[in-house]
Amino acid sequence: MPTRHGRAICALVILFALVAVPAAPSRPRALTRAIETYAITNARIFPVSGPVIERGTVVIRDGLITAVGAGVPAPADARVIDGTGLNVYPGLIDASTTLPVPQSAPSAGGSSVVPAAAATPTPSLAAAAFSTSTAAPGLRPETLASDLVQTGGAQIEAARNAGLTAALVAPRDGVLMGQSAFVNLAGETSRQMIVRSPVALHVGFTPLRSGVYPASLMGVFSALRQMLLDAARLREANQIYARS
Repeated sequence: MPTRHGRAICALVILFALVAVPAAPSRPRALTRAIETYAITNARIFPVSGPVIERGTVVIRDGLITAVGAGVPAPADARVIDGTGLNVYPGLIDASTTLPVPQSAPSAGGSSVVPAAAATPTPSLAAAAFSTSTAAPGLRPETLASDLVQTGGAQIEAARNAGLTAALVAPRDGVLMGQSAFVNLAGETSRQMIVRSPVALHVGFTPLRSGVYPASLMGVFSALRQMLLDAARLREANQIYARS
């Protein structure tokens, strides 16, 4: 058994180790977290209820509006957005919609094409309709909703009148339908509407209606599994290429 002297030395060594190990330095907040507070100043504000504020400030912290008013100061940690000459309205966000994406019509060959009336004003629609992909329409995860978004129209205007000001827009049909975009429902061009693209890859479990594989639910699961395996294999091949 260790002597009393030996136990005392061990205790001192352990104590020294505990004292000598420095605490991990905390990183500055600015380096670890993005800006989470915004202040829109000098704007004409239309509240949900109450009179119009001709020149006021809206403060948003952690995604929530915390203050609205004419005499509201901008917080010291806020990113200030000068709203001089602009109007601020309350609005809702549609978390999943296909509203600005025109409907496609099936052709005789079973593929989907965009109607000529819709395709004429926007060249990107024609590019999406006549893709060079060898996969069937509906199995093209590279499809971008931002390439399909169209401005205006009675449906978008009705949504805006109902209080919707922004939306997460996904392609309409398919199994691997494509990648969504977050859009503002106002804007004279589709480019002006896009806030962020892409946002997410959307997957549907509805068999393709064009009569081609996969035309059943089991086929949908099989197609999804195979395309995910193909993607993993491509990633591995790219990693091997990068290493060599």
